[in-house]
Amino acid sequence: MVGVPGIASRIFSSVRDAGINVIMISQASSEQSICFAVSGNDGEAAARVLSERFADSIAAGRVSAVQVIPRCCVLAAVGQGMVARKGVAATMMGALAKANVNIKAIAQGSSEYNITVLIDQADSERALRAVHSRFYLSDVPIGVGIVGPGLIGGTLIAQLREQRQQLKQEFGIDLRVLGVASSSRMLLRETGIDLDNWKTQFEEQSVPCDLDKFGNFLSSHYIPNRVIVDCTASDAPASKYINWMEKGIHVVTPNKKLGSGPLDQYQAVRRMQREGYIHFFYEQSLIVRGPGAGADVTAAGVFSDLLRLAAYLGAPS
Repeated sequence: MVGVPGIASRIFSSVRDAGINVIMISQASSEQSICFAVSGNDGEAAARVLSERFADSIAAGRVSAVQVIPRCCVLAAVGQGMVARKGVAATMMGALAKANVNIKAIAQGSSEYNITVLIDQADSERALRAVHSRFYLSDVPIGVGIVGPGLIGGTLIAQLREQRQQLKQEFGIDLRVLGVASSSRMLLRETGIDLDNWKTQFEEQSVPCDLDKFGNFLSSHYIPNRVIVDCTASDAPASKYINWMEKGIHVVTPNKKLGSGPLDQYQAVRRMQREGYIHFFYEQSLIVRGPGAGADVTAAGVFSDLLRLAAYLGAPS
């Protein structure tokens, strides 16, 4: 395709003649490929038309192939205020990266009124919420999963309950506890757990604990920013950190088992933190005895890490 005149003309005239509407077009200056988006119902028809039109070119090796990527979604940021404003694209792409959303293609016209990205359909709601909150069109939502609702975890839940409205009203941080897990039971709620009655709900409605299912529930949730807070001193949650982080879930913990466990596991977590947009906060300690000891102190430290994470995700600091 490189340097061959008329490729784009042949593509889009063929698609036009087939009665297929093109929603988005993206091509890099390398000319190695042309990407365009059509309605899901038209994908196979477009591929068939182009395969027939370019059959000779494909056979001769001038065109590699015609490929269809199914189940995609177009997300666009549109507005007059975007024109000549520095950092709009960076803000949008950063929000999607922090929400663990992969971008397949990008398109922007020289008018600067619109930036369009192509993403997986499964990520559509999470991506929309991430971009909305990053441009301050809505609060910064953070879905929280708490492992270990004992002394430290229970105190943290109480602090979240007391501070939640103030955080939302003054700082635009919408903290929602989506799951609570003990060593044997767990409670998951799509719309968030009622923190005023969480103990009763946990006793009456919890199910056997499965930390893999716990992580999968948070990773698939529509809230773009997810964090698991490990308030235990157990090896079991610590062994799941890398798996959770690979799913786009941040981890906050006073649990030191990771640091005292297998070196390769610790290095994998730190590498994930360096290479991705996933945070691992572990500086707080479980303070059991001595000056300044107590659940309130430890939970307050964990709470401060949640606020640090919120600031990283775009909340006013």
